[in-house]
Order: sequence, then C-alpha cells, then structure tokens
Amino acid sequence: MKEKLEGQFIVKSWNEDVVKEMDRGLKVSHATVEQEYSGELHGESHVDYTMVYFNEGYSRFVGIEVFDGSINGKKGSFVIET
Repeated sequence: MKEKLEGQFIVKSWNEDVVKEMDRGLKVSHATVEQEYSGELHGESHVDYTMVYFNEGYSRFVGIEVFDGSINGKKGSFVIET
C-alpha cells in the first residue's frame, strides 16, 4: 500500500454545542461531524471533537474519527485520533 493517498472530503454536517463558557472569552464545545471522502480513500466518517476556543481568536481540539469505506478498493473501517 502507498504511504500517501490522494482524495478529497466534504463536511456533510457539523453540529456543535457549547459545554462551558468561562472568563476572558474562553469556551469549551463539543462537535459531531459527518464527512464524505472521495478519491483513493472513499467512504464516510463520523468525528467527535472537543474544542477550546481562546479569546485570541484561535482554538485547540482533540478528536476521534471513525471511517467506513475503502482504500484503493479494499473495504473496511478504521479509527483516527486527531
């Protein structure tokens, strides 16, 4: 198998809820995201993100993505930690 895959993905849905708002503009949220892949990586995924937004205009996040589909025609599923 190649070490590099080429393809695209689109975000089909993004649902985000604020978990906690804190002083100085900090906020924690949780998002569930559905994505669709095409190209050598073909299929769909579900991602759960936990994010922290900082008042300086940036954020940090952690996520778990579950992919169902195929890589170069071989079907299966796998999990990605981001």
